[in-house]
Formats: sequence, C-alpha cells, structure tokens
Amino acid sequence: MADLRYTDLRDARLVGADLTNAHLDNSNFTGANLRYAVLKNAELENAVLSNADLSNADFTDANLSNADLTGANLQNAVLDGATLTGAKVENVTVDEHNARYLRNLDYGESIKKIIKDSFTDSFTVHNENYGLNQISSDDKNILESVITRIMRKKP
Repeated sequence: MADLRYTDLRDARLVGADLTNAHLDNSNFTGANLRYAVLKNAELENAVLSNADLSNADFTDANLSNADLTGANLQNAVLDGATLTGAKVENVTVDEHNARYLRNLDYGESIKKIIKDSFTDSFTVHNENYGLNQISSDDKNILESVITRIMRKKP
C-alpha cells in the first residue's frame, strides 16, 4: 500500500492509476487528472482535490473526510461507501446518472443545512450552471440527494 501522505501532486496526470488502499492524507491534487483512477479504501482525509478531474474514478469505501473537492468533476464517479464528512463540495460537477441514483436514497432532516453550509453561490448539475435560487424543485431534489450522499458518513 502506497504511503503518499503530504505529497504535492498538483496537475498530475494519474489517469487510470490504481491507488487502492493508498495513504493520501493531506496530499494536494489541485487540477490533477484522476479519470478512471481506482481509489478503493484510499485514505484522503484533508486532501485537496480542487478542480481535479475525478470523472469515472472509483472511491468505493474511501475516506474523503474534510477533503476539498471545490470545482471537482465527479461525473460518473463511484462514491459507494465513501466517507465525505466535512468535505468542501462547492461548484462540483455531478452527472445526471449519479443524481438519479442518489435521489432514491433515504436521507435525514439535515439537507437544508448541508446545502447552506456546502455551497456558496453556484454549482453544476446536468452540465448547467445554476445559482441556488434558479433551480427547479426537481433539480433541487436531485441536488439535495447528491449533497446528502456525499456528506453522509458510512455507519
């Protein structure tokens, strides 16, 4: 298992990299390309993944607690069992497929607080930019589901 804690990987090209069980806590992946990367069970606590391309990456059971995902592309990313407690998810890009999948999950009462605390002024859903007051109720429900799933800690 790779120990890459505190590593500076800004703008790194890690397309398809297998980082299963890697220790990547506090590492900086700003602007990195991690498309199709496998990060199953990876430790990414406090990692910076801002503006990273995480599309099609597999974060199954990964720990992304307090990670900075600001502006990241999460289209088709697998987040099953991932822990994202305290993660920053402003302006993330989420694909319609994952939004529909996440809409059917069971969520608690804290979603309004999550939206308020997690998003500053805009975000992207279905490849369209929206302000918080400019979305339809259906898209708001999708967004609420996505945010809750991202922020939900695995029991």
